[in-house]
Amino acid sequence: MRTIPCVVLLCLSSCVSQAAVSARAAAESELAEPIVVDGPPESGAVQTGGCADLARSVASRHPGSRAATQRGRASLARSRAKGSLPPPRAAFEVWDFPIGAPETADEDGMYMVSLGQELPAPGMRSGEARVDAEEARADAAEARERARMIYGEVAHACVDWAGSAAAIDHWRRYLSLVESSREASVAAFRAGAPLAGVARLDAELATAERKLAIAEEETRQARRTLEELTRGLAKLPTEPPALSALSTPPLGGEAVAERDDVRAARGRVEGALAQSDVAEASALEPELEVRATYMQMPGARAGLGAMVGMSLPWLWGGGSDAREAAEHDVNAARSELESAQRRARAEVTRADGQARVLGRSLQMLTEREIPAAERAMEAHHASATGALFDLAEWLEAALALRQARLDEVETRTALAHALVDLAIARGTPTAREGRRAP
Repeated sequence: MRTIPCVVLLCLSSCVSQAAVSARAAAESELAEPIVVDGPPESGAVQTGGCADLARSVASRHPGSRAATQRGRASLARSRAKGSLPPPRAAFEVWDFPIGAPETADEDGMYMVSLGQELPAPGMRSGEARVDAEEARADAAEARERARMIYGEVAHACVDWAGSAAAIDHWRRYLSLVESSREASVAAFRAGAPLAGVARLDAELATAERKLAIAEEETRQARRTLEELTRGLAKLPTEPPALSALSTPPLGGEAVAERDDVRAARGRVEGALAQSDVAEASALEPELEVRATYMQMPGARAGLGAMVGMSLPWLWGGGSDAREAAEHDVNAARSELESAQRRARAEVTRADGQARVLGRSLQMLTEREIPAAERAMEAHHASATGALFDLAEWLEAALALRQARLDEVETRTALAHALVDLAIARGTPTAREGRRAP
């Protein structure tokens, strides 16, 4: 039994183990670091041109991340508190007070002053200190996990803004195309052609104008959403980023960093193991109490007293149940860690597959479908003013080109969203080297 040697150590250092000291030092280091999202944070209100830059800036400053960091600092402070000895206790006692003749209290009875100290079971304070230190490390990882989620929220909103703005450009180009054909049809009508062609083009113009109005409203709403997400944290660029720039990064297979949600789960496993050590110490090791007493009886010599007491956890007190509960907590924490690891792998696989599918679709659109539709449109456009002009065929070609270009906008938008999801799944927006000690 290590009770007696640990009494001296408790008085000197609260008997805090090296594991607890190391965990606390690591927690202090991790909490002291600024939340950096894939690069150093920019200072002040930033003017950014890309969705990734904007999302990184917001995530680095967001109060949601700060809240987790502050909870970690609270856990770290509790770790320091629990690693210290409890405060000493002073007491004043009166024995054998003459109740029937209180006027003789200066002649009878006994008066004592004592100073005592409780000494927790060896391993308890160390384990409790380590529990909160590991929780602080988990909170530090949680802060970066929140930054990763905020990064995704802002990046997705920015992609929506860029996608709706690209749709505006598409509908404006299509309107210009239809208007030019309408002008040719009006000229043909004045030369004796039927009015039906002009009326059909007017209907198509009305449809395109409605779609343009929808895209413009969607762009305004997307910007308003971004303004709320970035308020006080970053400055929006005047114009949305180019959708083509957001949807064409290489789909590389770089190594996946350990995500912060996995790090947080790993920290909670360590905390549960430390709590298991606390339960073990509480069930097997006694708590001690030492007390020194000064006694004085009126008219008699003064005396000194000493007391040493200890708990008897082997008899009763629920120690075995506490150990069982701690074992279940450890198993639960390990299951949560495994679940987080599985979820991370599945999300990476799913996001990578979606990005590859959309990338292939975009390649086919830009390399084959759109050029073919453009060639068909050029052929019909060349005969727009001739006698053989067929409005129905022209409209069919125009609608095919319109749909192909709209598909390109939608596919680029979906691909940009998929690439954001892939970055989030990989954990790369907040990945840093050497963040957690082994």
